[in-house]
Amino acid sequence: MEVEEYLKFYGISKQRFGEFCGVTRMTINNISSKRKLTSIPLALRIEEVTNGEVKAINLVADSCLDRLKLVEAYNKKVQA
Repeated sequence: MEVEEYLKFYGISKQRFGEFCGVTRMTINNISSKRKLTSIPLALRIEEVTNGEVKAINLVADSCLDRLKLVEAYNKKVQA
């Protein structure tokens, strides 16, 4: 599920979702409109806030390095 789809489905404003994630409405707006990819920590936070309905892997750059970092960060989080 995409961020925009998640927000519409649950009737959550970008402002409120940004508060849940610890970022501004503008950051959520940029991510949901796909004008900006997000950092790995924020992508993981969004996945956590949405209980996995929005996947972090879909929010980061398509480069292999970013995906590798995401997997490593996720594995560290799971092991903690």
